[in-house]
This record gives sequence, structure tokens and C-alpha cells, in this order.
Amino acid sequence: MKKKKKLELRFRKEIVYTNRVCVDSGLIRSSDGNISVRLDDDRFLVTPSGLYKRRLKLNQLIVVNEQGEVIKGKSGMKPSSELLMHLEAYRQR
Repeated sequence: MKKKKKLELRFRKEIVYTNRVCVDSGLIRSSDGNISVRLDDDRFLVTPSGLYKRRLKLNQLIVVNEQGEVIKGKSGMKPSSELLMHLEAYRQR
């Protein structure tokens, strides 16, 4: 498996795990909360909008470019409604 694919898989697992911890700890409920991670210079892995975070699966996460356009994800899945805020935070850093 290529290095980028391994890294993306690791981040997918960490986001799913972190979502579960947040729900189980009462920090978020239902479809609340959004998590993202920078995969490389112009790709970001983000949680989808409107899904129950406790049941989130690896293949439901979405990859977007730096303009917020979906470049990888299940049909009909939309990125977090707070995506633009996440992308701006990455730009500021």
C-alpha cells in the first residue's frame, strides 16, 4: 500500500475513533461536531454533514480540495457545514 493511502487510512480510523469518544463522553450529540485533518498540501479529510457521528464508518468520510470541493466520497455525501471555517483555519496556520 502506498504511503499516502496508508496515511489516509490511519487518519480515517482516528477520526472515526475520536467521534465515538466525543459522543460517548457527551461532548457531542447526534450529528453534532465536525473533525477534519490535512492529508497533504491541497487535500483534507472531513466528517460528513448530517450523519450520526457514533455510527460513522471509514468510507463515509469525505476528501475535499483547498476550495472545499469534494474530490472523493460516497455519492450524495456532503462535507461538514463548517468546512469553510476549517479550511480558513488551515490557511491561517
